[in-house]
Amino acid sequence: MAFKYYDLGQDNQFNRSSDILLEDSYASKDSINLGKAYRCKATYHKKIQSLDSSYYYYLKSEKLYYKRNDQLILANILLNKGIVQYLRSDFLGAELSLTRAYTIFKDSEKKDKLYATLNQFGLVYNELKEYDKAVFYHNKALETVIEFKLQNEEHQEAVCYNNLGYLYLKQKNYLKAITNFEAALKDKTIINDDPDLYALLIDNLAYSRLQSSNYKDLPNLFFEALKIREKLNDPTVVVGSYIHLSEYYQKTNNNSESIKYSELALKKARGSNIANNVVLALKQASIVDKKIHLTILTNTSK
Repeated sequence: MAFKYYDLGQDNQFNRSSDILLEDSYASKDSINLGKAYRCKATYHKKIQSLDSSYYYYLKSEKLYYKRNDQLILANILLNKGIVQYLRSDFLGAELSLTRAYTIFKDSEKKDKLYATLNQFGLVYNELKEYDKAVFYHNKALETVIEFKLQNEEHQEAVCYNNLGYLYLKQKNYLKAITNFEAALKDKTIINDDPDLYALLIDNLAYSRLQSSNYKDLPNLFFEALKIREKLNDPTVVVGSYIHLSEYYQKTNNNSESIKYSELALKKARGSNIANNVVLALKQASIVDKKIHLTILTNTSK
């Protein structure tokens, strides 16, 4: 019953029913339902980004399902534990969990889970700066999507192309980055099905073009991404859009507009109370606005 609430997006009911299942399972010493309760709690805390608690419950459920030798559920737990470890910046721990999940999924019929594992491997190796491995796993994820016809409303192909494009962008291989972002955007249903993904793709495409001094559809793509992101009410991506617009105007020698968008980024970042947003916004502001640059220099010299 608990996971039905999760599927319906009823998070409070999901958490309450998970607590009840946990208490009843403890009282009756029911290890089967106790494992389910741990999984529910882990899933709930993962969704609300309470990552330490999520990791704790995934670890508890992993031990139970390992004892029961329930391989597919164990593999799913390991995959999700690996995702949580990735989000906690425990990249080596994530690599270990994903490796164990992969050994189970690769010979199973759960090809959607195999894709998810391969994709997560790519993200982990990206953070570890092992870019050749990251490209390998994102390509394997893409091959899996195509071979087993996994494409659905989650737009797995586009996700793979975006991840590959982002890898090439980080390596300053802008032509390959552009090729992958454009490949993803051939799917014309993304804009309606997943506006967040669409905004990410067009922003990444625009930024890759900017870095390669290709001004096709700029700054329109940046503004289109910003408009979508403002509606989604995610401050982090809005800050990113403002910074990219500031960089665009900086590169095209429009200093007043560059400062304007750096100030908007800084204002939004401070309002978000997310430290990394503030750091990124300050960095751009200090580059384009001499007054902010001098203030930072003064503060750091005290």
